[in-house]
Amino acid sequence: QEAMRFIKANPGRFLKLVIKKAFYFWWFSPVVGKMYPSLYTHIYKIFYALFFLLFLLGIYLNLINQKLNSYASLFLLLFFSVTWVHALTYVDCRHRWAIEPLMSLFVAFLIYKIYNSYKMSDIINMFKGKRWDNANHR
Repeated sequence: QEAMRFIKANPGRFLKLVIKKAFYFWWFSPVVGKMYPSLYTHIYKIFYALFFLLFLLGIYLNLINQKLNSYASLFLLLFFSVTWVHALTYVDCRHRWAIEPLMSLFVAFLIYKIYNSYKMSDIINMFKGKRWDNANHR
């Protein structure tokens, strides 16, 4: 009842707090890592930032692909619903871990698309420092 009174009295503030909690669900709240050495938290943030960027790119590639966008839409619906359930109740970084394996599907799709965009020999030559001809990619 107290929560409902707060929401009715402060709808704008309530909305801001819910959006802030949704952000904390996908990133890190100010209290994340307080129980661990700060180096661990910094390493995890770097890893997660890269993972999240690759996830967003993978989602984008799925959405622009006409054959796959319905699957991506279903996953986005899942991600949004989980986000808002947590934003309206309680947010903790570890709650996101349950859906990170699903997020990794989009990361894998992105890596697959990148891998198939180039001939493997061109990629190997690029890492060996040999001249890489852009005309040879598919």
